[in-house]
Amino acid sequence: MKRWLLMEEAKAGDEGAAAGAVGASGGGDPGQGATGAASSGAAGASGAPADWTPDWRLKMAAGDAKEAKRLERYSSPVQAWNSYRALENRVSSGELRSALPKDATAEQKTAWRKENGVPETPEKYDLTLKDGLVVGEADKPAIDGFLKAAHAADMPAAQVKAAVEWYFAFQEEQAAAVAQKDAEVKKTSEDQLRAEWGNEYRGNINSLTAFLDLAPKGVKDQLMGGRFSDGTPFMSDPKVLNYLLGLARELNPLGTVLPGQGGDLAQGVDAEIATIEKFMKTNRGEYNKDAKMQARLRELYTARDTIKQKAA
Repeated sequence: MKRWLLMEEAKAGDEGAAAGAVGASGGGDPGQGATGAASSGAAGASGAPADWTPDWRLKMAAGDAKEAKRLERYSSPVQAWNSYRALENRVSSGELRSALPKDATAEQKTAWRKENGVPETPEKYDLTLKDGLVVGEADKPAIDGFLKAAHAADMPAAQVKAAVEWYFAFQEEQAAAVAQKDAEVKKTSEDQLRAEWGNEYRGNINSLTAFLDLAPKGVKDQLMGGRFSDGTPFMSDPKVLNYLLGLARELNPLGTVLPGQGGDLAQGVDAEIATIEKFMKTNRGEYNKDAKMQARLRELYTARDTIKQKAA
């Protein structure tokens, strides 16, 4: 603290010297500089008024040689006064905060906080943020904890508001970075699986979706929103998707036939079989040319047999 005060005093001394120079040139406060010096007598060669003796520093320091030594940074009493006034102005303007007395009473602390822009309690910090931003429920515990710590450290309201605004700006930047990274990972994974699965890509994805729909409530959402320790989305990993697809084919073979089918699977299979058989009877020629429709009918017959076996 002492070192800080000495540094501020030295800075104020430089400002006082500048103010003295302005006064000496005829500008500035008429109560300072050359006019002030003239009121005490003509200036001597040393810059001090003529009626000040060469040992004016020792006299000003009341005979204290150590304090007189500190006054050697000033060329005249006027400059010393200007230095004091410059320091006083910085304190009164709030540029320099006064120190809270050691072992301050409750009344002293309340007064000091009021003078230095610190609210009475953490809850009274002004959180009227930019762009109408408000603290949501998810962030409230963290912000409340910060406000308590800031208040205990006597942080001014302006600094606290700036810190909270930085916090939310940083969150937005992080969320944007994560979203961009997720999109890149998803694109890479999709390209790899399209190359591996070929024309079966869309069907396999539908089968996975149908399989996950069979899981207990909340499990699908947990998997879809899950991440590895490095932050990579769980469901953007080709190894994970291939593994789940294998389980889907083993545990829910009908999912590959009727992916995403809700309700009674048997009814869905029977309804589609009936539609294709009707087309086959009424448009035999077209049916014989449509290899894809024929393959689909065979697939549905297999699914119907599987359903019957499971029901038996």
